[in-house]
Order: sequence, then C-alpha cells, then structure tokens
Amino acid sequence: MQHDSDDHRIESEDQLAGIVGEKHPLAVNKCLTHLDRYAREFIARSPFVCIATQGADGRADVSPRGDPPGFATVLDDATLALPDRPGNNRVDTRATSWRTRPSASCSWCRAMTTRCGSTARRI
Repeated sequence: MQHDSDDHRIESEDQLAGIVGEKHPLAVNKCLTHLDRYAREFIARSPFVCIATQGADGRADVSPRGDPPGFATVLDDATLALPDRPGNNRVDTRATSWRTRPSASCSWCRAMTTRCGSTARRI
C-alpha cells in the first residue's frame, strides 16, 4: 500500500538539489581547509567550541567545550589545541580521534560561527 507521503519522498542527491536549488557561494565557502587570520581572531574571542569526530562504525560524536575566551589556542594553520578538563571520563572524542583521524570544529562568538575541517592528532 502506497502512502501519500511517498509522493514527497526524496531518493537522490540530484532530486534534493533540484528542489533546494543552487548553493549560495557563501555557504559553499564557509568550510575552511586551514585556519586563516580571521578564523584565528574569531577563535581567540570564542568561549565555546564543538568538536565532531566519526568512529570507525560511522557513528558521529560531537563534544562541546567551553571556557573563557582564549582557552582554545591556535598552534598553526591546521592545529587547534584545547585544554583537557575533568568531565564524565567517557573520553569519546579522544578515543574516536585516535582510531579515525578526520574531525571538525565549530566555534561560537556571539551570533557568529566559524567551521574548520581537520585531522585530529595527539600533542
């Protein structure tokens, strides 16, 4: 039996693109491959960052981190150092980043955000 909702099912990326339309250039360019001057300044002012990792099983983990502005230190164009704070001791982010390297971060400062894809590593 076919439901009315089946008529509205999106089954491919091309079909979705046809409905949504062209991507705005600002949206296409919002993900950085490195931490530029503006991202460094923004991160220095941000009191909050989320770290996203993906396990070998494909499950995603997003861990919020916060402290006074300046707690996240940019070491170079590709390395963001965050202090380790006492927490629930699940160590999801660290364990996942050791098994699978790709990660991403997103920082907030007032009503703005910056995103950067990167590779996790222990330092």
